[in-house]
Amino acid sequence: MSFLELLLIALSLAMDAFTVSVINGAINRGNKIKLAILFGVFFGTFQFLMPILGFLLGYTFMKYITAVQAYVAFILLVGVGINMIREAFSEKADDEAIKKISFKIVIMLAIATSIDAFAVGITFSNQGERILFNSFVIGIIAFLLSFIGTLLGSKLKKILPDRFSALGGVVLIMLGIKALAEHLFF
Repeated sequence: MSFLELLLIALSLAMDAFTVSVINGAINRGNKIKLAILFGVFFGTFQFLMPILGFLLGYTFMKYITAVQAYVAFILLVGVGINMIREAFSEKADDEAIKKISFKIVIMLAIATSIDAFAVGITFSNQGERILFNSFVIGIIAFLLSFIGTLLGSKLKKILPDRFSALGGVVLIMLGIKALAEHLFF
């Protein structure tokens, strides 16, 4: 695999993390640089680790994991999305209701957005690819896009409606449906 192919794979794997980072940058309070680092580190780390895990497990567990990976991503993304929509339209949906994101939510989002990287790791095991280098590139790209996405989201909040978290919830639900539809139909 060429370096350009690896970069394209890394960019495509990081798109979900970028989208989620933009949404969270727009709806969460606090120091945006710290938030951008938080999302960058978690999303980058999970995007780094998942291909390695997929590589190590290889084809041994492939049929079991690929059978459930889309369902896990669907459940996590739709669950967080519904919660975001519910909070956006609750009685406390003013500026005071927007709070710092919880550690639990960051972990759930990091897992949901990195499941594809696990499958890529399985593919790498079949092709005999350099897993540590490839995973490092994937993790760095995910870190950078998540970091930039979070900062971009904080800027978008200033020009978009107050109920941005509802829009973010809809986007997360759509990402979950996309993951499930790709699994079921493609």
